[in-house]
Amino acid sequence: MNLTTTTKSMLAPIWAQEDELLDKVVDLADYDAVNQAIPDDTLSIEEVFAEDELEEVYLNFAPYLDNEAILPFMASYGNAVFCLGVGEENQGYVYYFDLDFGLHLLTKDGLTTFVRSLKDA
Repeated sequence: MNLTTTTKSMLAPIWAQEDELLDKVVDLADYDAVNQAIPDDTLSIEEVFAEDELEEVYLNFAPYLDNEAILPFMASYGNAVFCLGVGEENQGYVYYFDLDFGLHLLTKDGLTTFVRSLKDA
């Protein structure tokens, strides 16, 4: 996967806030469809993938994702990741992917909205 300038600029605030993000969780009460599919109440942020790790992470998850225009950028517990839409039709969308529960759209409103919705752990 070749990271575009647009993708890098979308992820730059994530990399800049890495330490703060590791103290946050996604409250699934804010995402009804995901909340119904996943038994957890919250999803913790365990790791923010560095720019030089993204290609390897992408290649590890690509066989399990139906859409090649989805880039994992943060990890939760186990084999679960938060992903960014990087295609023409899904650019900026934020997804949650879990090997057990599949791919779920969290928001079409972009990373800024997603980050603002995070709660303290």
